Amino acid sequence: MQEVAIVTDSATDITGDLAEELGVLIAPVHVIIEDEDCRDRIDISPEEFYARLSTLPTIPTTSGANVADFLECYYRGVEMAKSLICVTLPTILSVSLNSARSARELLLQDIPEVDITVVNSHTAVTPQALLVIAAARAAQEGKRKEEVLSLIESLIPRVDMFFASQTIEYLDKGGRLTATERVVGSLRGFKPIIRIKDDRIVPVDKAETREASIAQVLELMEGEVGAGAEVVAGVVHALVPEEASSLRETLQARFTCREMYTFVLGPTAGAHFGPGTIGVGFYPLS
Repeated sequence: MQEVAIVTDSATDITGDLAEELGVLIAPVHVIIEDEDCRDRIDISPEEFYARLSTLPTIPTTSGANVADFLECYYRGVEMAKSLICVTLPTILSVSLNSARSARELLLQDIPEVDITVVNSHTAVTPQALLVIAAARAAQEGKRKEEVLSLIESLIPRVDMFFASQTIEYLDKGGRLTATERVVGSLRGFKPIIRIKDDRIVPVDKAETREASIAQVLELMEGEVGAGAEVVAGVVHALVPEEASSLRETLQARFTCREMYTFVLGPTAGAHFGPGTIGVGFYPLS
């Protein structure tokens, strides 16, 4: 039995294969499509989701992983490790954090001696995935719970993300965007560049073309970490694999990427960011 097991929600877009490799337990966020409750990557895949998205009369909504989802992960986790750490979406973006805490209380009623800590990631999507991956790798190395928690807390202020969307409409209607109506209005007809940082999803720039928006994502990242910086990074995309591959190559040319991951933007985030979204989550190593 290992010292620590990591639990998270499916907003990370960590695949089943990677989760199994890392020993990470994932509670599914729920996507509501025309009154149909679908568990992210269980009842509906990213491919199925985007195929349906173009035909829907209304944009799907999301509901965080619920108490039962987390409780199921916790019960599996106590069979794996002496302690559990659950890293979730922040309250401002989802009910997942509150669900994780409620599930913890239920677990303690059943197993009073269980050691479980719920952590607010203060981020989402790829930055949250990078937190979870780092924590899981530390756990696999045999780090104590306090050491893993210290690692997570040290990375939370450092993780960052910029991404390019095809349109602002999904974010605007999804209600997760931190922006005034005036700012949202100024982005219509452009390719918005969005940042996820410190509990907020914020528009930071715009471009007239797809190529310019992706180039701007890289410029913004370089502005934060510096040219050639040593980083851990993850490219995420909404079913645009060729662009994702090209972006990976550019990242590796412009930065020193000690770890590099590629994620497909699943229904959780895809309902808010829309098809064709592409971006980079990262943190500097120094």
